[in-house]
Amino acid sequence: MLVRYQNALIYRFDSETVRIEPWGPNALRIRATHEATFPAENWALSEAPPEISPAEQNVQIEEGVKAVVVNGRIMAHVSRGGKLVITDEARGSRTVLEEFSRNRVDVTDPKASALKIDAREFVPRPGADSYRLTARFESLDENEHIYGMGQYQQPYLNLKGTDIELAQRNSQASIPFALSSLGYGLLWNQPAVGRAALSTRVLDCWIVAGDTPAGIVRAYANVVGKPPPMPEYGLGFWQCKLRYQTQDELLQVAREHKRRGLPMDVLVVDYFHWPKEGDWRFDPTFWLDEAEPEYSVYDFDIYRYHLGPNLMVGNIYPFHYAQAFYQGTQSTGQTPIVNLVRCAWVGSQKYGALLWSGDVASSWSSFRNQLSAGLNAGIAGIPWWTTDIGGFHGGNPNDPAFRELFVRWFQWGAFCPVFRLHGDRLPQQPRLGNSGGSHCLSGAPNEVWSYGEEVYGICKKYLFLREKMRGYVREVMDEAHRYGDPVMRPLFYGFPEDERAWEVTDQYLFGRRYLVAPILAAGQRTRTWVDAEGERVREVLEGGVTTTVDAPLDYMPVFEIVEIELEN
Repeated sequence: MLVRYQNALIYRFDSETVRIEPWGPNALRIRATHEATFPAENWALSEAPPEISPAEQNVQIEEGVKAVVVNGRIMAHVSRGGKLVITDEARGSRTVLEEFSRNRVDVTDPKASALKIDAREFVPRPGADSYRLTARFESLDENEHIYGMGQYQQPYLNLKGTDIELAQRNSQASIPFALSSLGYGLLWNQPAVGRAALSTRVLDCWIVAGDTPAGIVRAYANVVGKPPPMPEYGLGFWQCKLRYQTQDELLQVAREHKRRGLPMDVLVVDYFHWPKEGDWRFDPTFWLDEAEPEYSVYDFDIYRYHLGPNLMVGNIYPFHYAQAFYQGTQSTGQTPIVNLVRCAWVGSQKYGALLWSGDVASSWSSFRNQLSAGLNAGIAGIPWWTTDIGGFHGGNPNDPAFRELFVRWFQWGAFCPVFRLHGDRLPQQPRLGNSGGSHCLSGAPNEVWSYGEEVYGICKKYLFLREKMRGYVREVMDEAHRYGDPVMRPLFYGFPEDERAWEVTDQYLFGRRYLVAPILAAGQRTRTWVDAEGERVREVLEGGVTTTVDAPLDYMPVFEIVEIELEN
């Protein structure tokens, strides 16, 4: 049965109810359930959507055959059997998303068959008040590129053909928003754990059509939230290690930075500064003054939260974690607020979440993964992002091979949203005692002068380069606050009309002005990149021109380009 209810289309068949309604300009929210009613939660769609002109909306029903829901340029077609096809009317009614259904009951579908494969499959979970939900979509174009989905430890920028786990882990942040080169963005509006098969009661997704990646990401940010203004201290260099064991050790590092005249905005005190687990004060044996404590917990399948079982709602935990710290510190009068967090979900950004990529390995392959992780996190709505420069696990400052990796990572870090040095270096330092936080060992020194004079000289150059760019970084952070734009941007974000830009995975735009080509392999001393030669990258991409430049150890290719005007 197809009926209109207010500005929504309702489809009912057997035990399933589907609701499709406009949700912001050129966007639709689609929900399906086998329950009697839809739940009240809006989950990630926490912001009031921008108003839509009534003239832009329409529901048309051809009784017993099909129906359509129109909102601006986006149109949802619903067949008699309930199959959904989404088209973009501004692109000549081009199909951008189509459910995969092979069901002979739906005789109006040209792809109907006897296979009896439903696009939306609800299978009750034994002993649980939920379903294993599977949603299936056609692969319409083998050349489609898909980006976003959060932060994953893999080298792929284009996620087409990958298997993405929807779960929060150390170094993995599940943020289920995908941007397609076909001109749409899709938000899986569910905090359930899973892959394609999810444990939940309702299918809930939001889809938007747009001309450009920037337009799609900005529309997404309008309904899920944008980051607050980045405070001034977030723009410069952050010094950190695992871990400064005493107040004296920390102050020595601060004084040495001062003596050398090196810029530094933040000096981080890591965990196990407390007397015992559950007592989050600074241990007065080693720390004389108190500061804001922060700690991490792990998710397990046996957890049950106030909102429900972990399998149904577990992925939303990082959202409320950031919210709790943000609102808690705000209530004490502390502003502005930055939360350095290891996981995030849709909307975490509006609570000052600075996502770091977790305890990643100190290796070249891990370094390469961080580039894709940071770019996809930005597309998924998390502009504030950082990584442990040099990797977290391992790395000896006296090892020449590690020094090379450290230099290349440090150079790239200067062109990340937040420039942060961290790691657990070898060899481990002597234990200071057997009580309180002292049972956690500390790694070797991890300051820029800990890696020898050559490395120090290179790091010093990039420290001052980042400081010189402070005003520009502030501008880019302001764009993230106002529009939801990522700070690190895949090349296609600035040049979507150039097909080649969608293929480039090892260089990116830092805001509107800089093209960054990091060195991602040991021993590499040249770099092939998209050649601007003083002209717009747009012109070069159309010509398909590349060039090779020298990249000695003290140099990472960064090129200034004519600023790009982003279009919605």
